[in-house]
Amino acid sequence: MKNILRWLSFLILIVLFSSLTSTLKAQITLEAKDNGYTKGGVAADSNYYSDPSYLLRVRGSASADNQRRAYIKFDLSTVTQAFQKAELRITINRVVAITGGLINRADIFTVANDNWSEQTLTWNNAPVRGNYLFTQEFSSKTTAMADTVYSLDITNYVQSEYNGDKIVTICMVDTLNNGTDIRFWSNRSLLATGPELVLTTGPVGTASVTSPAGGENWPVGSTQNITWTSANITNMKIDYTTNEGGSWTNIIASTPAAAGSYSWAVGNMNSSAKCKIRLSDADNQFTSVVSTGDFSVMNNVSAAIAISAPTTGDNLIAGSAKPIIWTSSYVSNVKLEYSLDNGGTWTPINASVSATALTYPWILPSANSSQCMVRISDVVNPSVNGITPVFTILGSSANSAVLVGNVYTKAGVSADSNYFSDVLLRVRGSATVDNQRKVYLKFDMTGFTGSLDKAELKVTAYQVLANTNGPNRMDVYTVADDSWMDTSLTWNKAPVQGTYLLTQEFATKATTQSDTTYPLDVTAYVKSEFQGDKMVSFCLTDTSNNNTDIRLGSNRGYVTPPQLVLYTVTGVKDNANNIPKEFAVRQNYPNPFNPSTKISYSIPKAGQVKIIVYNVLGSVVAELANGVQSAGIHELVWNASSYASGVYFYRVQYGVHDKTTKMMLIK
Repeated sequence: MKNILRWLSFLILIVLFSSLTSTLKAQITLEAKDNGYTKGGVAADSNYYSDPSYLLRVRGSASADNQRRAYIKFDLSTVTQAFQKAELRITINRVVAITGGLINRADIFTVANDNWSEQTLTWNNAPVRGNYLFTQEFSSKTTAMADTVYSLDITNYVQSEYNGDKIVTICMVDTLNNGTDIRFWSNRSLLATGPELVLTTGPVGTASVTSPAGGENWPVGSTQNITWTSANITNMKIDYTTNEGGSWTNIIASTPAAAGSYSWAVGNMNSSAKCKIRLSDADNQFTSVVSTGDFSVMNNVSAAIAISAPTTGDNLIAGSAKPIIWTSSYVSNVKLEYSLDNGGTWTPINASVSATALTYPWILPSANSSQCMVRISDVVNPSVNGITPVFTILGSSANSAVLVGNVYTKAGVSADSNYFSDVLLRVRGSATVDNQRKVYLKFDMTGFTGSLDKAELKVTAYQVLANTNGPNRMDVYTVADDSWMDTSLTWNKAPVQGTYLLTQEFATKATTQSDTTYPLDVTAYVKSEFQGDKMVSFCLTDTSNNNTDIRLGSNRGYVTPPQLVLYTVTGVKDNANNIPKEFAVRQNYPNPFNPSTKISYSIPKAGQVKIIVYNVLGSVVAELANGVQSAGIHELVWNASSYASGVYFYRVQYGVHDKTTKMMLIK
């Protein structure tokens, strides 16, 4: 029994030692072998390695006597493990404030000659600095403030030296001589940490902030999602700044990195448009990333959403495309939903869309209803929403015309060539004639025998190149001459583009992203051709020639080819059965609300309707309706963004009938 216990104890010690060894091997910290700063001017033959304050110094000055540069040397000969990252860490004691808009900066250079020593180093015999690595800026700091550690990534340089003589020398200097005065610790003091070279031997943690991305306006008191992607980080620390990184305030010290999101209750702070988020590895403060764009935190503002399309009276065809269009204030992401029963139930369209998009290409559901609505809500705070008036979706059947010809032609030196065998169609607008492209499409509708109520040209984008000259745009034209063939069409004898139909803009898209289909309403033109030869030709081009480059699928490749979709209305529910039998007013929704709410009511016959909103004192604050309305179910949205929080009443008057209902606005 004693032997068994002895062996168990031995095994436990081995496991603990192995675990400790593994942890210690994750990073290797090397102290400086030599470090010193040299001074220019009259003291060029002196060095300051034994300075009693144990401070290294970088100073850039128009006066030669006041210039300083620091040299730091590390020995890697004891390092036997491969490393993925090398960081120079320096502890700052003081950074003297600079006036006139100048900044304290240190330019970091390699040094090829490692033969210097801190005992003999002088300005006159200092080794020549080599390749420039980068520039580090330093915030002003007094000695009364806590020491600040800066971590500088010099991985590539250190790895190159590790494969050579294993000696690394760094020169730090202000090449602009703009008043810089930085004082940091040497390796001869017990008061603070000297320069260190930290080698990471395990996986390197990385992170990227995805929200905020810049430009957001987040109200004080709201809850906003900070989102990110990360690798090799267990827990994330989150901070914010309101002064472009001059100082940071902690949001949370540690939250699981794998979650990729943190809900931040935005507190009251003094800010304009200078806010950023910083993410750090909670177990390694030197692995950090800062959001790229500035966002704002706003006091005394209210979030709001208003929808302009669809709207009342719209008769939309099931299966076709209808853009949802909105405006919003102080909202980052919105959720889109639709209802077919006047708001009784809601079906998701998209769980999260950037509020700044302001439009969404909605493909209408296969439905048949005159009680349709769209609702857009703040993802973080659903009580902030907008709801459309009632509109109609007409049931339909859809058929596609047959694509009988598609090709892109190229201008300039290849004007006598065609590209019918290319798997991708291409629209390109360029100031250089040789780079211009246009696409021709031809469809045969002879096999379509139903009534034609709507037509959509659908094109699928495979790749859209980034365009610094403006948006990637495609102008769509009619083509009267349908006799062209894709096997013989060239730029020189391409048919003339006819009437302009519309312009479609395309978002930049890489080939690694999912293909995007754009539906284009071409109903009027297709109907005119349907009454004629039932052949339809389109020309797709960029008439502005502003560097557009769009690659679309053809019918010979691996991307969805262009389609001409023809819709036939199959009918709509008999609205006669939906005429209400009596006057009724429903409770507004949502209630309480901020800042918009929907008021619904029904009238059995056409008549005069007046709707007035009162405050608690009985004063009229808004008149929402006053006129003759048809029989049926009606609704309207009251946007109270300009009104104070509190209790309000809305009164609906219909003939001799009227009803007053209470509602509450909470901001």
